[in-house]
Amino acid sequence: MDYQAINNEIANDPQSLGYSAYVTDKNDLAIAELLNSSTVDVVGWVSRNDFLIWAAQSIRGVIEDTASAQSDPLRSSALVLQSICNGATDGIDFTKAQNVALLDSWVSASKITETDKNSLLALATKPIERSVYLFGRRVTHQDISKALRG
Repeated sequence: MDYQAINNEIANDPQSLGYSAYVTDKNDLAIAELLNSSTVDVVGWVSRNDFLIWAAQSIRGVIEDTASAQSDPLRSSALVLQSICNGATDGIDFTKAQNVALLDSWVSASKITETDKNSLLALATKPIERSVYLFGRRVTHQDISKALRG
């Protein structure tokens, strides 16, 4: 555990979580609870069911049309999206840059709008604990004590 990084987070409080009130009181448990709260949004996985609902509201027909158009440069990606709709996989992982790039190519080709793209990415966005985001794991009150007072 990088105790200096924990100390810096608490001292600087970049997300204005309010650590300072608890530092004065040496309330390490309250500081740990703040750090372990789900305050960081990260883009991750969209389930097949959520993708189907999203596609039904916006682009399912466009996917089908593009997949059947032999000369469409987005045909291969449309076939992949179609296979997701048909159950070939459990969803789409948007932590992978190539999957976000696929959406960008569909926006560039005016197959979907930027709003469509953002609404799909919003489905993939989930809050995680700040401690996990910063340090790879939840922190304990002992971690806080060691970071602040050695």
